[in-house]
Amino acid sequence: MKDKFIKKLKRSWLAIWIAFAAAALSTIGVLAAYTSVSSVKRVVSTQKGAGMLFSSNYLTTDENDLPRTITFSSMENSPCVTVNVCNYPQTLIKHNDKDITYTLTVELVDSNGNVVTGEETAKYSVEYNGEKKTFGSNSKIEFSLLKLMADDFNKHEFVLTFDKSQLTKSDIYMRVTATPTNQAELKPLSAKLGVIYINDNTSATWTGTFIDNATSPKDLDGFNYRLSGSGEGTVTLTWNTNYVDISPWFKNTYDLPL
Repeated sequence: MKDKFIKKLKRSWLAIWIAFAAAALSTIGVLAAYTSVSSVKRVVSTQKGAGMLFSSNYLTTDENDLPRTITFSSMENSPCVTVNVCNYPQTLIKHNDKDITYTLTVELVDSNGNVVTGEETAKYSVEYNGEKKTFGSNSKIEFSLLKLMADDFNKHEFVLTFDKSQLTKSDIYMRVTATPTNQAELKPLSAKLGVIYINDNTSATWTGTFIDNATSPKDLDGFNYRLSGSGEGTVTLTWNTNYVDISPWFKNTYDLPL
């Protein structure tokens, strides 16, 4: 038995949460999905249990520090990337029942992680809650004493603004790190983010991959599947409902035709 998922897509990413059916496993659930790169790569989903209650759309607990690029059209004047930090898994299963205090640090680095200095650093900035900070001589910006309240599903959004030149030469990245300061069980989140130009005249190209990594599927309660690419097109996803099904939260949130 198969269902189909059809959706018009433009330059963007889309993460899909797929839960095992009871016939396949004794439990049904979903893990947090972390959106990261436009060029698809496999990542290890390390946030489990309480650690899932501190998450981000771009930042992960993966410590390999590989550069991640977000694609933009050549028409973009100031390519901006919005990074969120949340007190819940990206699947919105539940929120942390304790306040989370943390520090967010952003550094300008090259693809090898070396700090970038010079006058050009002033072209890059980070904005949070109406406060915009431009990189100075130390190529580092910090927001401290941030707090995610435990009263509800809460998130903070940080807007990273890159120089337009990076659309054609992606050699400067922002290394973003969110470090909890009051809950030892929560792991820091981080990522090295950059931007790159995609030719608007190219045909639509979309690919998908599972973003979990486990020795056996039985080690997971659910799969996380990411679609990414550029251009406008139609993506069709089929699955066997005897074994898997789309997360109800995902279907309800995006009101997808099935």
